[in-house]
Amino acid sequence: MPPMVDIYNSSAGQNGWLSKVVIMDCQHLSFPDLTFTHIFLSFGLPIIADRVAAAAQEFYTMKTGGTAVTAFCLNIPQGDMAREMRHKVWRSDATVTIEPHLKHKDPNFNRELLVQMGFRFEDVRLYEKSNILKVEDICEFVFAILSAIREEAEGWTEDDDERWDEAIKIHKMLLSEKKGYHADENRNIKLGIVAQIAIMRKEV
Repeated sequence: MPPMVDIYNSSAGQNGWLSKVVIMDCQHLSFPDLTFTHIFLSFGLPIIADRVAAAAQEFYTMKTGGTAVTAFCLNIPQGDMAREMRHKVWRSDATVTIEPHLKHKDPNFNRELLVQMGFRFEDVRLYEKSNILKVEDICEFVFAILSAIREEAEGWTEDDDERWDEAIKIHKMLLSEKKGYHADENRNIKLGIVAQIAIMRKEV
């Protein structure tokens, strides 16, 4: 179990919070049906193997009249880079551990997915929210991104370490070409991020 889970649950117990963290397969939740009045899922569906099964768990475990909020990234320059960097540095068929489903950039597809999970089309409200991420140190930023999402699905290899510097250089170059990347004359970098927020009520 990740250390942060124990830390949170310990703090919750000490402070009398009516909450706790549990870890389970999001495609097969062990919560009883009709348990929650509100459910939040932030940017998780694009990287889940069976998105419909996972999304349906939101519907089943939510009480009638409850509200679910789910967010999708329509544009996130740094998150789109892992696979492309892998292809340029390693090989064209390389995959990464965390690889979003590209259709989630299509707002219409997102609504269709939510309907498949059980919500009625008319009960799904969609909003777009834009934000700016200021990058203080591009090298540290790319280092952090690659450390989190660069690993191949098959696991870490010795070649990963040997070509680390090359991967960072390629990632920085590709990032600068992405939509939402902005750099001024002083090399201050900002990344434009666009999210789609879906709010659904369970009426039946």
